[in-house]
Amino acid sequence: MFAVTVLYDQHCPICRLLARLLADDAPSHWNILAWQLYKPVSGIPASGYEARAQELRLIAGEHFLEGEAAWQFLIKEEPRFRKYQNIAAKLGLSLPTSAKWLRLMGQGMRRLCFSCSWER
Repeated sequence: MFAVTVLYDQHCPICRLLARLLADDAPSHWNILAWQLYKPVSGIPASGYEARAQELRLIAGEHFLEGEAAWQFLIKEEPRFRKYQNIAAKLGLSLPTSAKWLRLMGQGMRRLCFSCSWER
């Protein structure tokens, strides 16, 4: 079992809410952390952490995942996403398609957030 760190934007109320929901029952080897507080460790790329995150980011073991790849990981590995997997499968959505849908939905929610710096 490898460590997983899910990074969220501490300045975004939507991200904070979703992070709290994820942290409430996350597996014990998962860490939910604001990307602003994250300190890169050796072996993990440091570039990009300084910039404001517009995508879901996570570190799984020694792999940095962002955007759809991060959503795919969550869908596949986070136990509470099993229900979502079942619903997506019944609708004929593959893992990549359902990850893309969740990514777009998350971006849409962040566009509604007044504290996020999306270009309008």
